[in-house]
Amino acid sequence: MVFPYPYFRSFLLLLVTFLSVNPVWGEHLVGGDLTYRCLGKNAAGLNEYEITLYVYRDCIPSLQFPISNTPFDQNVTIYIRDGRTFNPVRQLNIPFQDSVILELTTSDTCVAPPTGLCYALATFKNTVALADNPNGYFLAWARCCRNRTIQNILQPESSGMILPAYIPNTAVCNNSPEFVQTLPTYICVNELFQFDHSAIDPDGDSLVYALTVPFTAGDRANPFPIPSAPPYQAVNWRPPYGVNNVMNGSPNLTVNQRTGLLRVRPRQAGQYIFSVSVYEYRNGVLLSEVKRDIQINVIDCPINLPPEVERPVNDQVKGDTLLFYRGVESCFDFNILDLNGPGVKEDKVVVVASGEVFQLGARFESEQGLAPLDATFCWAPSCEVDNITSSMLIIQATDDDDCPGPNVTLDTLYIKIMPGTVLPPDMECVSVLNQNTIELSWNGLKPGDRLGFQEYQIFRQVGNEWVPLASVTDPAVHSYIDSTAANTDSRQYCYRVQTIKLCPDLLVSEPGLSLCSTSGDDIELCRVSVMRDSGVEVLWNPLNISAFNSFRIYRKGDNEQGYELVDEIFDPNASRWLDTLNPANTGSYCYRLAVVDACGSELLSQPHCTIFLNVRENNDELFLNWTPYTGWTSGVDHHELYSVPESGLDEFLSEFPAALRNYTYRTVTLEEGKYCFQVKSTESVPGCGIESWSNVACYTFVPRIYIPNAFTPNNDGNNDIFFVSGGFVRDFQLSIFNRWGTELFTSLSIENGWDGTYKGAPVQEGVYVFRFSGTDFDGQRIERSGSITLLR
Repeated sequence: MVFPYPYFRSFLLLLVTFLSVNPVWGEHLVGGDLTYRCLGKNAAGLNEYEITLYVYRDCIPSLQFPISNTPFDQNVTIYIRDGRTFNPVRQLNIPFQDSVILELTTSDTCVAPPTGLCYALATFKNTVALADNPNGYFLAWARCCRNRTIQNILQPESSGMILPAYIPNTAVCNNSPEFVQTLPTYICVNELFQFDHSAIDPDGDSLVYALTVPFTAGDRANPFPIPSAPPYQAVNWRPPYGVNNVMNGSPNLTVNQRTGLLRVRPRQAGQYIFSVSVYEYRNGVLLSEVKRDIQINVIDCPINLPPEVERPVNDQVKGDTLLFYRGVESCFDFNILDLNGPGVKEDKVVVVASGEVFQLGARFESEQGLAPLDATFCWAPSCEVDNITSSMLIIQATDDDDCPGPNVTLDTLYIKIMPGTVLPPDMECVSVLNQNTIELSWNGLKPGDRLGFQEYQIFRQVGNEWVPLASVTDPAVHSYIDSTAANTDSRQYCYRVQTIKLCPDLLVSEPGLSLCSTSGDDIELCRVSVMRDSGVEVLWNPLNISAFNSFRIYRKGDNEQGYELVDEIFDPNASRWLDTLNPANTGSYCYRLAVVDACGSELLSQPHCTIFLNVRENNDELFLNWTPYTGWTSGVDHHELYSVPESGLDEFLSEFPAALRNYTYRTVTLEEGKYCFQVKSTESVPGCGIESWSNVACYTFVPRIYIPNAFTPNNDGNNDIFFVSGGFVRDFQLSIFNRWGTELFTSLSIENGWDGTYKGAPVQEGVYVFRFSGTDFDGQRIERSGSITLLR
């Protein structure tokens, strides 16, 4: 059995649709042929022939023969007719002799054939004695039916098969041709298929091959038809198929008439049938024809493609040329892909490179294993290397899993040497170590870029000019300490670096990115101020800070020992931060702003502390005191005290010099039970802060309520009215009820009392019920009830 396409690992699902656990074998014919051998004259003088019928049928390889509940016919009938008149001569019963299961195996190590299908080949043999007949004899066998999934004929499930043979004039002891190989079975879509379908002739006669139309007979109702006299009925092709277009090939299926080589590149998956006839000639005279009926399956085979080398994309790749600069190491990254078709296992790929540059220090590193893989090619041309524009780099990717041999991809690139160049180093960090010392660091040259290195030259800015400061001659050293930077707390210093090489000419880089130090004077809070309804506002001027990384906000409460980091801001344009804590009754809070540069150095501002206002009461007087605002360099000019009512505008109470921070409020009344105040401090020399507000401090008086238990409304001017007296109460309501629950009196003002009448008439002496309700100035509900005695 020959399978033309390597890496065949699976089979198309449509091929199993015509199989079941108990197939009816008569519906699964896939081919066959009828041949004979001449055994000579027997004792009776008759011509004896051995007749052999080969019948192919689908099977399931996991089942032993008989492969289904419906085995091969145990006897078949060959119908014999006169070779000229077509008159019936006799019927020959041929017994079932044996069968073999043709599993889809091959000696080709590249093939992994399907494991779910096979063909069963049955052999039927018998001998027949025929009288001399110059007309010869026609032999034919017929059976139904074919697979219903065949695509190139109509109603295939009701189409049978006729296998003919012709014995010429019996005066000549002739043997029919016999096909060498068993039926081809599976071929691949879009792949060129070639199959040796040649036959041998025991007599050495000339053979000619041709594609012919398969014959049909019978149907499902008549599975054992009697073949008619020649010519036999041809199958009914489904348009556009035909003998010249069996399976939509490009090229179409053909057979070489001299060699029997079948050749086709199918374009569509499916099942197709056709016939190959071999004609036997002797001395130019046609003796016989043997016809093989064939079903072939076209499937989508997995495709194992060769590896691909994906080139890098950057400014140093120009088409297929890699650009290198003397004294500079350049590296190029390649991706090695292996984009196989569906169903193909992952391949192990080996990647190597070759070229004369490897004798000059170039290196190539690559992963090995299952694709995709990474590979890197690096080279630092020396300063003395000649321009080798013709030098080649060859990258070879090999897929060893391919058959019949490795799949190899070669990618050829050319190398061009460019004039020497040197990259400018960029300053990375400028860190203030102390008041006179600054440490610099920069991104120095990589080891592969140091060929021809002379020095790093460091510059410091003086006014509008850059003045040489120092040089570093070790290319591995990327830092320098400037101990001549005086007053770093109040002065900013800026630096930059350039590289000097000799490779082979003098090369001086442009100065790299410069960086400046950040002085302590640059970090200053404007103010911290308590916002009446939204916490504490921390405010600072926008800063122009080199190598900015972040702002950090630190906070400390009155009873806390150290500052706590409460937030970090990464917006260099930020100038305000709002603390959501409520400092109304918790004391003063101090804040510090820190600026963190790219080096991780942190510069802290001086602390600024909020004003904390406190209120306490003594003998209906309120004593106020507050903490000083700290943080402004110029100090506080004065304080202002405001009364903060529940509604309406604040009332200015008084102004105080900076040193005075207390006040006594003496205008407390019983009608107003809650008093709130706020202090504003003003900066001495107006800067970015100007003013800061304290918390709003309040004091709420406890309600004062006195309710007598008796009164005497006798108009003697003494205790004639029942009053609820006191203060610091609002939403007042007083009601009087008799013992039957009738409301006799109600008042919404503490100024109004009950005179002992109901509807203008005095009520009797006795005990009455009162109910009193109201709220304090914090909104808490107040309720009293009880009895009073009315005496006259």
